[in-house]
This record gives sequence, structure tokens and C-alpha cells, in this order.
Amino acid sequence: ISISLGASFFNGLEIESSLATGSVKLPGFSAFATSVSIFKNSKYYLVESNGLPSHQMMVGIRSWQQQIPTPQPYTGNNAWPIPIKPVISKNPISARNHFLRGAIAIAVNGVPIFNALNNRGDDAFLAGELDDWGGHCGRADDYHYHIAPLHLYSFTSPTLPCAFALDGYAVYGSVEPDGNSMLPLDTCHGHLWSNGVYHYHGTPAAPYMIKYMAGQVTEDTTHQ
Repeated sequence: ISISLGASFFNGLEIESSLATGSVKLPGFSAFATSVSIFKNSKYYLVESNGLPSHQMMVGIRSWQQQIPTPQPYTGNNAWPIPIKPVISKNPISARNHFLRGAIAIAVNGVPIFNALNNRGDDAFLAGELDDWGGHCGRADDYHYHIAPLHLYSFTSPTLPCAFALDGYAVYGSVEPDGNSMLPLDTCHGHLWSNGVYHYHGTPAAPYMIKYMAGQVTEDTTHQ
């Protein structure tokens, strides 16, 4: 099936929300438990939220239409799916010319994260289109980030993820899960950790979070 707004522009995902089990936990989300719920089925963690952060929005934008943030129905079949068992791709897909019209990750506060490039292929941050928290509203009044939500570390531990990419791999900040400084990054903007599991890192400079999607995903080009 092709997934709508709540699951970005990836297809082939069997959400099966009606078969989801009770609430579960994922690292990083606990600080936002009052506004974000996580369930799972046989294949995916399902992240539910209304898409609105607790911080201010649309402040500091220099070049963007001033939309009004409104709650979004990211629940049920429209929840954000994170693969329980992500698989490294043999041919990672570049974010430079793909995934320009939808989310590529979900922040631990339930706000979707889009490509760092806008749908014209320009760096949204450098173009002045983002607010002081790295986000803005789309024309559907859906609030989303375009860069790594590193500001969320004001609420969580620096050793926890600040987001999860929709390929299933976590996004960390400037330190590793053990608290040590970030190790060198690969082409995708991440690396394998000592436990054999891949993760990304968010940085203040481009590509900010994901340069290539390290995990297996399918882009739904019908929305391009």
C-alpha cells in the first residue's frame, strides 16, 4: 500500500494498526510521553502524535509563507512506522535528489522531520525558511523540522536518540550512546556502533542528519 502524510512518501509498509499491541517504549521518547504514544505490530513501531511541539513555532523565519500550525492526525493507519528490524541497504538512496516531499524521520517529540533540502532542492536552513527550532509549517499547516532537532536535548539525555529515521535507525547528537564524543561519520552521516547496529548523528552543519538513507526504504514517487 502507499502511505499518506503520516508515513511520508514510502510505500510497501503493512501498517496493520488494528493488530498493534499495547503501549511500548523506544529510547528518547519518554520525555514526551504526555504527547507521544508508541505501539507496535509484527513489523513496526507505530508512533502517534498530533505533530505539534511544546516549543514556540514560526518565530525567526526570514523567507517563508506564514502558515498557522494545526494538529495533525498522526494516529492509527496514519501513525509513523519505524521498522523493528531495520536492514542496511546495499545501495543507499541519496537525500539530495530524493525524499524532497515528505518526512524522512520522526523526532522523539512526535514532530516529523523532512529532508534538509526543500522541494526545490535548496537548503531550507540557509534559505532562511526555518524558525528558531529548525522547522516551519507546510502549506497544509503541518509543522515539521528540516534539520536535526538537537534542541530536544534540553529535555533528554545526550546519550539518547533525538529522532528515528523512517528506515528504522536512530539519530543521535554530538555524543555516542556511551557518552563519548561522536566518532567519524560515513557517507550516510552515521556509522555502525559497537553493538553492530547502525545509527545516524545530527550536526549543526549540512547535511545536518541524513545524507543517504542507510536502511532499506521505498520511495513513493507518485507524490513527487
